Amino acid sequence: MVGARSAFLKRGYYRPLLDGVSDILLKHYNNGLILDAGCGEGYYTQGIARKLAESNINADIIAADISKTAVNAAAKRRGAAEYAVANVYDLPLNDRSVGMVLNVFAPFALSEYMRILKKDGIVIHVMPLENHLLALKQLVYNEAYTNAVKPCETHGLTLCDKHDIKYIFRPDTAGDIMNLFMMTPYYYTSSENDRAKIKNAAFLETEAEFRILVYKLNKI
Repeated sequence: MVGARSAFLKRGYYRPLLDGVSDILLKHYNNGLILDAGCGEGYYTQGIARKLAESNINADIIAADISKTAVNAAAKRRGAAEYAVANVYDLPLNDRSVGMVLNVFAPFALSEYMRILKKDGIVIHVMPLENHLLALKQLVYNEAYTNAVKPCETHGLTLCDKHDIKYIFRPDTAGDIMNLFMMTPYYYTSSENDRAKIKNAAFLETEAEFRILVYKLNKI
């Protein structure tokens, strides 16, 4: 999954999301330590680090993921952050030590965020919307369902910004289609027959739909 994710993301298909996340993070940056919670192989970590550097902001960034393989891949990205193998529900960080948490498709560990965030801390949460990758699922399954978009528990946080990003993209190669499939949970829950449909696919045009939610910590 980590290899497929790295190969797919470097092709730029999710660059609009990276740009959107980077712009929103810059808009709400509060001069505190930034944590990328559930950083995966570091694509978004590196992207926000680059955006901050281009804006002449010298920010400290820590990124954590439970997968050692993913963190090893992320740590090879130069100058992006300090990395740690850690469970997002049990982070090796002091109380009230983080100014901003970035969560891109990761478990939403509210209790830990409430513990580590400083006064007026910010959480940026990225989630897929209903039709995200619907055409990909239609290629694989006889019945393809839209995603259930369920709000996370956010007690103690106040929503202060929201931005949706929606576009259609077309992977250039069969390899890109397969990498997209392999970086999703669908690949690991599909039958061999369903996987074969992707292996034989020469064309795909599918939806990318994301929501970026920005929360602010209520007064401590």
